[in-house]
Amino acid sequence: MCESGIRSGTANTVRWGNTLRRPVMAVPGPVDSAESRGCHEFIRTGQAQLITTARDVQDVLAR
Repeated sequence: MCESGIRSGTANTVRWGNTLRRPVMAVPGPVDSAESRGCHEFIRTGQAQLITTARDVQDVLAR
């Protein structure tokens, strides 16, 4: 995900991904954007892996 407000349907998707032990990844957005607050929160709390490059995606999927 690259945009997620703090209260959005994305939070439900993240919970299900973690419950099902699927990789959950997030691309950080601008720190002053309300549409990025969810992604930052998921990364900060360990609910999603920080992704900044295509290599990061490969690394997460290779685990």
